Amino acid sequence: MGGSLYFNGSGTRILEGGPKVEIMNELEGGALGFGELVERLSLAKSTVSNHLTDLESAGLILMWPDERDGRRKVVRSDSRRVAYTGEVLEIEAPLRERLEASIGDREGFLKATILVLRYHAYLAGIDMNPGMREAGRIVGSEVGKQLEAGSRDELLESLSDCWEEHGMGKLDYDYPFVVFDNGFGCEKIPGPEVCGFYEGLFEGVVSSSLGEDVAVVTRGCGASGSGRCRFEVSG
Repeated sequence: MGGSLYFNGSGTRILEGGPKVEIMNELEGGALGFGELVERLSLAKSTVSNHLTDLESAGLILMWPDERDGRRKVVRSDSRRVAYTGEVLEIEAPLRERLEASIGDREGFLKATILVLRYHAYLAGIDMNPGMREAGRIVGSEVGKQLEAGSRDELLESLSDCWEEHGMGKLDYDYPFVVFDNGFGCEKIPGPEVCGFYEGLFEGVVSSSLGEDVAVVTRGCGASGSGRCRFEVSG
């Protein structure tokens, strides 16, 4: 079984998958109320409460009473994922075959290369997402400069056209949500996803085109089996 390695400022803790990692994944987007966390996880309140107590004892999260209702709890992460651990799965041969078959196909070769990078980052215990997010912001800021828009809807419409023109697949939006398929590197293989790249890209596009600061959080990852990549824009 694979797990995740977290750093809380004073030490590291390993979580071996399961609900605790799911909780930490949800908290990567910011603080959540206890009820909202229960709803997202589709677990019993008592189960979530027990896992939160364990995570708090491990120094990985903070909990405090909701200012509007002291009977309720607010939860946020007090650590960051720095690496992945886990059993090496025998998929390198299929990846090599895919890479070899893609030579001569510009889009296919790029996608295969990204999958190889993802897999070997996993083997090395590297979390790519923080760096990928910064890279996404750089790409998004350059893309946003080229898109003429006066509103967020106009911007997303222009981005949707640009996305398809550059072979990135189909991008739909219903603000504050952006959904797309066929993303580069968004396939289910062991290792860190590349959601951070797309989060940063959308933030960079909005910032450079409209001069607005927004935060983008992944709500559904194609590489995790949800079919399409779904992001929420706030701010």
